[in-house]
Amino acid sequence: DEIARGETIDFYDWYLRTYPNNRASSWNKVAGSGHKVFKTATGLLGLQLLNPFSDLSVPEKNKDARREFTPTELALLQEAIVRWKNSNPEWYLISALMLATGCRTSCAWGLTFEDLKLGRRHSIPHLWFRSNNLRSLDKGMHDRPMVLLDSLMSDLKAWAESSNEPTAKDPVFPLTVKQPKSTDWVSKRQTALLRELGIKPARGQPEPDPKVTWYSA
Repeated sequence: DEIARGETIDFYDWYLRTYPNNRASSWNKVAGSGHKVFKTATGLLGLQLLNPFSDLSVPEKNKDARREFTPTELALLQEAIVRWKNSNPEWYLISALMLATGCRTSCAWGLTFEDLKLGRRHSIPHLWFRSNNLRSLDKGMHDRPMVLLDSLMSDLKAWAESSNEPTAKDPVFPLTVKQPKSTDWVSKRQTALLRELGIKPARGQPEPDPKVTWYSA
């Protein structure tokens, strides 16, 4: 049994060297086939042997896994989104909020004026990410306050003050909220910007996901 087990491990090592780009699922199919063949053979022969192909499957990588931006990529993005400041201020502010706080797209575009605590009566100007009348926070996320850097706080405050007498429940980013799929509407612009800047995944690494990893931490 020990020799057979050692041979299957050697076979696994050979497989990795020979097919380095194959997915884990491909090896799992090979190991699964070996397990079935050995089990059938020992059953027919009436033998009770340890199956050398047991526990040889390997975990598959999460298809939704995304990596963080490198410091260089982050600097490029921070510089690039400024071009939206005048032409598409909602894209700029939503993207800047995501980069500064690590929040998801829906957290940013779903802010209402009730969530902004920027007035003089607030000793520390901040905003709240919470479920509201526009959207609910993703499962597992909690209401939380967020303090921003002065530059972004000033831009957000100027944007809020330019709005025409909004109510507390009104969206901070009305154009985005009006879109049938607000998150996709923003994410498509962000993804296009990534491609324009030449930010691509390194070989063997997942692609950065603007909906998850537009942050500086």
